[in-house]
Amino acid sequence: MIGLLWLAACGELQEIPPLPEATSEAPSPQPEVSVAAPLPPALLLRRASLDLRGVVPTLDELAVVEADPAALDGLVDSFLEDPRWEGRLADLWAEHLLTRVDNYLVGPEDYGIPYLQRHDYVRAVGDEAPRLMAHIGVADLPFSDVVTADYTMAHEVLVGHWPLDYPEGGTGWQVARYTDGRPALGVLATGSMWWRYYTTASGRNRSRAEAVARLFLCESFLERPIRFESAALVASEELTEATRTLDTCVTCHNTLDPLAGAFFGFWVFDIYDPTENATYHPEREQLGNYYLGVDPAYYGAPIDAPVDLGGLVAGDPRFYRCMARTMATLLWRRPADPYDDFAEIDHFVEVFRQGDWRLRPLVREILRSEAYTVGALTEGATEVDQAALPTRRLLPPEVLADAVEDLTSLRWTEDNFDQLTSDERGYRVLAGGIDGDGVTQRTADPTVTQALVLQRLAQAAGPVAVAREIGLDPSDRRLFGEGDLRTLRPGDIGFTDELVTLHRRLHSLDPSAEALARDTALWEAVFALEGAQAAWAAVLTALLCDPAFWMA
Repeated sequence: MIGLLWLAACGELQEIPPLPEATSEAPSPQPEVSVAAPLPPALLLRRASLDLRGVVPTLDELAVVEADPAALDGLVDSFLEDPRWEGRLADLWAEHLLTRVDNYLVGPEDYGIPYLQRHDYVRAVGDEAPRLMAHIGVADLPFSDVVTADYTMAHEVLVGHWPLDYPEGGTGWQVARYTDGRPALGVLATGSMWWRYYTTASGRNRSRAEAVARLFLCESFLERPIRFESAALVASEELTEATRTLDTCVTCHNTLDPLAGAFFGFWVFDIYDPTENATYHPEREQLGNYYLGVDPAYYGAPIDAPVDLGGLVAGDPRFYRCMARTMATLLWRRPADPYDDFAEIDHFVEVFRQGDWRLRPLVREILRSEAYTVGALTEGATEVDQAALPTRRLLPPEVLADAVEDLTSLRWTEDNFDQLTSDERGYRVLAGGIDGDGVTQRTADPTVTQALVLQRLAQAAGPVAVAREIGLDPSDRRLFGEGDLRTLRPGDIGFTDELVTLHRRLHSLDPSAEALARDTALWEAVFALEGAQAAWAAVLTALLCDPAFWMA
């Protein structure tokens, strides 16, 4: 019976109070009229806190911004110094690099790693590259280090299996170095990248060259318009010869193949061999000329040794523009268009440059942009405006997991598989996330499967949180205020205060009178059946199901 009441609570989702509408009348001296109204300071604080820390703001932080909206900038600065920022930044870069997948050609069983450590293993592999990019950003290092660093970030799960010099006695993510002679290429020398973007015998590292162009220059070879003469291609005796002679092939392959030639140190003869895959092979660096018939080069600039590639990428203006555009895309939660957003991306690149190519100034500027701060649109907004200025964003599964754990202490796991960051034994894609392979873009709109996952998460977290807090000293609580949850009843002094505290803690909003009446009615219905603890758990479950919680 209590489960049915919780289900009903999740079904009656409370709406976020409408934001103040921006005026549709523009000041006469300005030629253009903005169709966007910014989020109220408290909700903008919430959005920034979730994006940068993965948690909702505290009541004290809300109070600071409500008393002085100008304090928001200072709080954002503190978020960018928070230890949790590095993990959130890794989440963002992982969304771009797509290295977090559930299966690689070499699995944990090939290294004798127990099944219950499988999720830890795949995350250790997939997170290496985004963790390195996050470390560089958080440490205020020049972003050129992304492609030139002589170190990586590694997790102890891979120690003894990959050729890593990992700090003795260390745990978790630590700065480490490879011991197999691979060149100092930052992310471009990580196992994380090339296990995700592996190559076949016929591909000959071209997929890796394409990944470099797409991920770090924002120029995909696969998006170039071409016209195939299929008969000529089929008639060719040797595919590689066709790429060098057919006009339709030469356009791409004259650049693609020389770039692919820089990655033959990562070339393996058995793609399922764990030792082959984990190890760099300096003796194979010259195989590019043999397999591709061209010398390594970067868009016409010769590559005398693979280590030269990092400097060439770091010296390419497209690299910094691509990184600025990508960070805007990740924080705006919609693609930064190279044409429609050209001027704004230009501005971000200039901020990036003035900050000596450090990441924090760029992130601060993106968080001040209209596309990030928008909370409502005027009546005159077009469909184009609606696509360019999304006013509500779904929380990604990894943020949802962090936020719920911070509030309730519950991390939803089964057999050591995180249910919101895994698909093999979890619900990552069903919750609106990406799997790095078949699903490469997050869900922008709510779905039925997402609602079901959220419902189950809320129903698990509500009772756990109340059971934890009901006997705690108020100073140790994460959610509730100072009332005695075991004895408070509707009509008592302090009962409504506890409901208000829950709303502000979870939603960063003061509840309406109607919302308080619904919460009270739910509390009384469950109390009559199961008592006070179950009643508070039901209310908390309902508030976790509310769009005001899982959107920002």
